[in-house]
Amino acid sequence: RGAYSMISNFTGAVKLSPASSSSKMVHLSANPTAGITEFSYDLDANSYVSLSVVDALGRQVAVLTSNELQYGIHQISWNTENILSGEYYYQFMMKPTGGKELLETGKIIVVK
Repeated sequence: RGAYSMISNFTGAVKLSPASSSSKMVHLSANPTAGITEFSYDLDANSYVSLSVVDALGRQVAVLTSNELQYGIHQISWNTENILSGEYYYQFMMKPTGGKELLETGKIIVVK
């Protein structure tokens, strides 16, 4: 059984793509988490980036960024102190200036 990441187009359609740790765009510092988890990603070019978290029913829990960002390494912290235990999903969208939109969805486990 291989590793898979969920790639979503934000319209309800979800497809699974084979993934390895090297192909993931977003890396988490703590998963499962009981407090703060940190998302990190490296942009090869200036890009519009959106990073949000939804619950297992698809309801938005947090918007961590929705901005035009410069190339380079970026980190964003998410404090789960007031979040119930359970499965959540991050939705990461990156669109480089003049480039193709890239999407990634990954699971986050919150434990208390």
